[in-house]
Amino acid sequence: MLLEKGEWRLIEECRGSGSGSVQLQWADQRCKAYLARERQFLLKLMVAMHFTGGQPARSSELGSIKVRNSIVSNRNIFVINGRVAVVTTYDKSLKRRGKVEYVFRCFPDRLSQVIAQYLVYVLPFSRIL
Repeated sequence: MLLEKGEWRLIEECRGSGSGSVQLQWADQRCKAYLARERQFLLKLMVAMHFTGGQPARSSELGSIKVRNSIVSNRNIFVINGRVAVVTTYDKSLKRRGKVEYVFRCFPDRLSQVIAQYLVYVLPFSRIL
């Protein structure tokens, strides 16, 4: 889902790059409280991903999930047939076999919806803060 024109304008105004004359004043304590709640939610989300994505993941696998491409690496979270999937690598096999093995985790429908809503609504807003 793409952002509507009004939502983009709100984001630009929040960042201070908009053309409007609106001056926003951030409530630091509320921003910190929001970010703390987001962090608690993210930890609970990671626990749900850990238990419902097949064999339990190693901490390095869950911590290596990237939601956007960068110069160094590509994202490893995808939507396939309406479900969120994560592709991580398993480095231990690299030493034994000389090749990287990929671990594919597909999450249930309900959890996929929660992950998608987090990525679309919560994560972009918290990055602004």
